[in-house]
Formats: sequence, structure tokens, C-alpha cells
Amino acid sequence: GREALQFLEEDGHEVLLLDLNLPDMDGSEILQRLQAARPPSLRRILVITGDARQERVEQVKALGADRLIAKPVSLERIREAL
Repeated sequence: GREALQFLEEDGHEVLLLDLNLPDMDGSEILQRLQAARPPSLRRILVITGDARQERVEQVKALGADRLIAKPVSLERIREAL
């Protein structure tokens, strides 16, 4: 998670595929940090999770995510979200 935040600041990425369950940091915390200081180049944040309840969808959207994609993930679903 921390490494991803550094990459986003340095390299001008346009899309973030974010799993909420990370070993070093909760994905919700990353969304909160990006909400406070989202890099201008970051056009889409797609959250990937096994928890696709409506409450979770609303939570991640309130934190600035553009879309939640439920696991299992497919390339077609990612393309649609982009």
C-alpha cells in the first residue's frame, strides 16, 4: 500500500486497481489518503474486493473510488469499468 502511494505520486499513473485487503495497509486508508491528495493524473480508481455488499459499494464511492469490482475479477469487467 505505501509503495503504491509512492508510485502514484512519482509516475503519473492514470488508473489504480486497488484491493482492499493489503498486507501493510488497509485499502480504505489508501482511499482516504487519495481523497485528501489525489494526483492530477489519476483518472480512475477501481476497487477490487470479495465484499460487494451495497454498504461496501457506497463506502468506497464515498471515499473517492470510481467503481467496485467484485472478485473474481476478469479483464472484461475491468475494461467495462474503465
